[in-house]
Amino acid sequence: MKIDPRSVVYIIIIGSLLMSGGMFAVARGYLAQVPGVQRWAKATLMLGLGWIVSAALRGVIPEVVSVVLGNGLISLALWHYLAIFAAFRQKNFDQRWIWWGVGLQLALMTWFVLVQPHFSLRGAVYHVFLVGIMAWSGWILLSGQGWRQRAQGYTAAVCVLCALVLSIRIVNYLFFNYSADNIPFQQSLLNDVSYLVFYLVSVLLTFCYVLMCNERYFRQRADDERIVREGYERALQEQRRIDNLKSEFISVVSHELRTPLTSIRGSLGLLDGGAAGALSPQAHQLITIAHKNSQRLVSLVNDILDMEKLASGKMVLHPERLDLIVLVRQAIEANQSYAHGYGVSYQMQNDTECAWVWADGERLMQVLANLMSNAAKFSAPGQQVWLRVLWIDQRYRIEVEDHGKGIPENFRPHIFGRFAQADLSDTRKSQGAGLGLNISKSLIEKMGGEIGFDSQENCKTVFWVALPAL
Repeated sequence: MKIDPRSVVYIIIIGSLLMSGGMFAVARGYLAQVPGVQRWAKATLMLGLGWIVSAALRGVIPEVVSVVLGNGLISLALWHYLAIFAAFRQKNFDQRWIWWGVGLQLALMTWFVLVQPHFSLRGAVYHVFLVGIMAWSGWILLSGQGWRQRAQGYTAAVCVLCALVLSIRIVNYLFFNYSADNIPFQQSLLNDVSYLVFYLVSVLLTFCYVLMCNERYFRQRADDERIVREGYERALQEQRRIDNLKSEFISVVSHELRTPLTSIRGSLGLLDGGAAGALSPQAHQLITIAHKNSQRLVSLVNDILDMEKLASGKMVLHPERLDLIVLVRQAIEANQSYAHGYGVSYQMQNDTECAWVWADGERLMQVLANLMSNAAKFSAPGQQVWLRVLWIDQRYRIEVEDHGKGIPENFRPHIFGRFAQADLSDTRKSQGAGLGLNISKSLIEKMGGEIGFDSQENCKTVFWVALPAL
């Protein structure tokens, strides 16, 4: 089947015009930020018009118009492609080369058409300019390790292929098909194929340029993400460094405070107990106040140390097989005097004889002490705080119930937060730093259990701890 090159050229011309219109359209979107897109669209439109004048209208309009104007538009479009490649690769390119090159081509083409109408010479001279443009484009794209970018390598290969085909055509013009007749698409199969390759390559360049822009976009995006990631990692390392310094500072200060505070509390306890002899009522009152506040300070320092150990992962638990019934009774005995200070008492209700779990007994006693002291502080004098051990959902559950004012609705989401206190006024009744429940939650979760609460305002509050049964 014989190829009709002229029909193929018509199809390529239409495709070129459609591509230029499409690039004008996409240049109105995010691609408008890519340098050279609009200029490439204009050059592609210019290329399509050059094909129309030089190929589609050949024989219809005067030859001087079709040859000079048509080929001049094609050359001008290719020169613009070259300038865009240079801008894309950030290479120095003198824009005056475009006008010098096109002007020289137009002058030579006009001379050949009007003075020396020899088709082979005219074609050879014209294609020398095209070979130079395409070879220059390939060199710009490949220079400076540009071949490492896949899309740039494809584009350079297309330019080199076009230059090679046009070079073969020049040789064919000068040595094998030297003719003065101007009969397009009828010289030889090589000339017909070279025409088609040149036009197809011109179309492929647009797709290659889109690939280059797309590759640059994703490469720039990857670089931006890498910069953000590195910045985040640096910030994270700095944050970790600051956290470590903070933890070390808290640990050192807390340890340094605990030793003298323990001595102060012991000495005040001895004075309060009359070890140094009888004290006047005023002195005894002052000693009692100082003793209670020293106990508060020691408790606060211990809570800060526990919080720091939990946050840094340095808290070591020693789990063992425990009977919660026995543990709750021991907690009541240990904290009953604290409840008496608020005029309340602890009472135990249980329906089971034993409740075996795997937990750290000392830390579980600490959790119960926190829950029981809170229940005592928020109960009215004369009331009772109930403790229960229940079997619920394959777990043993310890409940501490008081009949105080309950927990306000807006504070419940923050109840287990650090330094969380429902009453922040200077005249609040309860004393404490708001660390007990946060520490209790961390300890229970570290034991594989769960802690929570149920509260009704102006009625009661039930804090519960659930641990897996053995």
